[in-house]
Amino acid sequence: MSPDATQLRAYERLRRDVGEDSSTLSDTDAIEITAEAAELYANLATARVACRVIALLRLTARSARQIDVAEGTDKQTFSQLFTHRKELLDYWQTQLDKAIQNEQSFGTNSGASQSIRVPVISVW
Repeated sequence: MSPDATQLRAYERLRRDVGEDSSTLSDTDAIEITAEAAELYANLATARVACRVIALLRLTARSARQIDVAEGTDKQTFSQLFTHRKELLDYWQTQLDKAIQNEQSFGTNSGASQSIRVPVISVW
């Protein structure tokens, strides 16, 4: 089943929020990420923020792999991409933590919500 117009707009917002386009974050990726976030978070607002964290975790991991195989001048480009994604990941992780805290404060937590903890990732 193809995504409808509302879903496609949501995927585009996700891409914009994580600084990517459809070449690096496909509709298929966005569908999988959205499903994973929905499994973890019953609250829609929290799930939307979690989508950003999950997407950036995957993209950052991909960047780390690219650095490992990069040669010559391309290594700097991949390193900068990794750093940029890591900074975005830190930002969205903070937003997710706040959303979870709000759920708990206002009693909207279904009991399933927990923070997706970001592993410490080092380039070197």
